[in-house]
Amino acid sequence: MWYVLPSTHDWLLLAALALFLQSLAPNKLAGWGYMVFYLICSLALNKLGWQDPHYRYGAYPGAPLPPALSGAHGVGWYRLSWGTAAATMITLACMRGPPQPRSVP
Repeated sequence: MWYVLPSTHDWLLLAALALFLQSLAPNKLAGWGYMVFYLICSLALNKLGWQDPHYRYGAYPGAPLPPALSGAHGVGWYRLSWGTAAATMITLACMRGPPQPRSVP
C-alpha cells in the first residue's frame, strides 16, 4: 500500500497519455508504436539533460521520490497541472472516438 498510493497518479497520467495516443493512431499497432516512441524519447531526453518538469509529461520536482517525501515546493501544483492536461487529453480522445460506420440509404 505504501508504494501503490503515491505512484497511482503517475500510472493514471501514463494511462491517459496511452489512451490519447491510441485515439490519434489509425490502428492498434500504430498506437503501440506511438507509446513506445514516447517511452524511448523520455529516456533520451533524460540523457540529453531535459529534466525540467515543465518539459516532461507527468514529471514534478523531486520525481524519484513520492511528492510527500521529495521536499520540493510546488509539487501539488505540478501534479494538478499534469492532471488537468490528462483530463483534457481524455476529453479530446472521447470526443474524437472511433470512426462510426456510415449507414447506406
